[in-house]
Amino acid sequence: MWRKALALTIAMAAVLALYQFVVVPWRCSIVERAVSQSTPEERSDDPFIRKRAENNVARIASCAGRCRTNVNLAVLAAQNLMVLGRREAAIALFEQALRYSQRPEIYMALAVAQAELGDREAALKNSIVAADFAGNSVLLDMPDGAIRYQAHEIAGARLERAVTRSGRAATKAIIDRHFEPAVPAGTPMALTGSGEVPSAAEEWTIVNTAGETTTRMELSTRRQHVHAIHVAATKPGGGIKYKWPAAQYANRVQSVVWVFVKRGRVSIGSGNGKPPMANAFSKSTGKWERLEAVNESCPAKMIVVQAASEEGAEFIVDHVRVRPTVGAPPCE
Repeated sequence: MWRKALALTIAMAAVLALYQFVVVPWRCSIVERAVSQSTPEERSDDPFIRKRAENNVARIASCAGRCRTNVNLAVLAAQNLMVLGRREAAIALFEQALRYSQRPEIYMALAVAQAELGDREAALKNSIVAADFAGNSVLLDMPDGAIRYQAHEIAGARLERAVTRSGRAATKAIIDRHFEPAVPAGTPMALTGSGEVPSAAEEWTIVNTAGETTTRMELSTRRQHVHAIHVAATKPGGGIKYKWPAAQYANRVQSVVWVFVKRGRVSIGSGNGKPPMANAFSKSTGKWERLEAVNESCPAKMIVVQAASEEGAEFIVDHVRVRPTVGAPPCE
């Protein structure tokens, strides 16, 4: 008798297990596919779209209790709740989903919901987590421009540091060299008034808006056996420019320039030629100074080093490096 009871118990347990681990997940997967196909892409006041979102939430609720570990169902429910403007409920479901699967797109969806709710600190934190997992491209899903920009800066800087520690170059430099004479050392090349003409250095031009800018080549006092370009501008905006080939245009670049300012103030800037093109300014005179900046105008096609004070400036440049960087937000 006890054998029959045991056999019956085993059979009932098998049926229950079959239902729990096969039938229920199968039914939930059917709901998941149907809801996935009918989930609206964004919030709307259209009554038909809102009704569809409400139906989706109800369908998921009918099986959510039996499929607690189904991450996709929780995410779909949260997405439909976002369509309905129920951000708090959506955030709770995104957080529930993350307990079972730390997927970057879920962190990003959570960040978007938190940003819309006004929790900017949490939104920034989760945006950075998403970018750390999946790269900065995932941040394109963040509608809040300020949060997207800040997250790009933080996550990008982390990536730049990681690449630097690895000993590998993050990106190939567009320009990384000192100056080569285009004319004999000491021979002046000048421009009076507005315009652009060749400078004393190969591949560099003089840019000027008013007054006069003069260039000549000399040996650097910072490094031995290296040429530097000496620039004297009587008005702000006078200086030198290097433009690289179109094949090397980049959205964001990091520029590093070594300058020795004799008088006035100097700026460096990269970009597409339109303001702003002054991304960093000198702070000293009478000594070599390293200026570093990332462009604001996009895409980066050129770099300029120019006078930034009303009385103009006199300065020497002996090395320029420009390379694409991931440590800054992409161009809008």
